[in-house]
Amino acid sequence: LQNWQKKSQSIVDKMEPFSKPHENSPFVFFHNRKCGGTSIRKIIFEACKKANISKCWIPCYEPKKCVPYSLPPLLNQEVYASH
Repeated sequence: LQNWQKKSQSIVDKMEPFSKPHENSPFVFFHNRKCGGTSIRKIIFEACKKANISKCWIPCYEPKKCVPYSLPPLLNQEVYASH
């Protein structure tokens, strides 16, 4: 156990801190139907608002139309979340 704790701490020490998604490194979430993804998309939408991330492509959430199974627009977005 002590050996594992030492190794895990060294891994944690090498991890980079969390950063906001951006156009060159977006956050992407796509889900299958009936897998709870709509609830997760709502959480992602609220997180975008809270973090002041305006370049979010999340269908069914303001002001995006609800178009399931559609490809994202050819725009640089910071967050993509769809089904």
